Amino acid sequence: MNPIHRESIYSEDVDVDLPADTVDLDHLRRALVGPFDRAAHAVQIAGYEQDDAVIERELLCRIDEVETVRIPVGPLADGDAFAAHLLRVAASKVDHPVAIKQVRIIGLCVEAILERWAQA
Repeated sequence: MNPIHRESIYSEDVDVDLPADTVDLDHLRRALVGPFDRAAHAVQIAGYEQDDAVIERELLCRIDEVETVRIPVGPLADGDAFAAHLLRVAASKVDHPVAIKQVRIIGLCVEAILERWAQA
């Protein structure tokens, strides 16, 4: 069986400056709508169905004004679940515990990736 081929067909980064400890999840959801819709449209324009692509949403986060990491967007319906996800993933990326006050969200990243079997 051939491996899956992943090809990025759309990518958009949006600058934001949001302290993670007071982030308004409604604002964050609204900020992701436009880039997400444009990514979905790019899939259709390229002649593919939505099922042929994965649209990845990530947060670009700065930790302690020193380290910058990309974190997949987690649950946006519950503030506690969002914070727990953010801190768990951030800590795994920087190899040390992270407190919510140490994190600033400095960017939103949306990418449409086609996934299909590689040609033999």
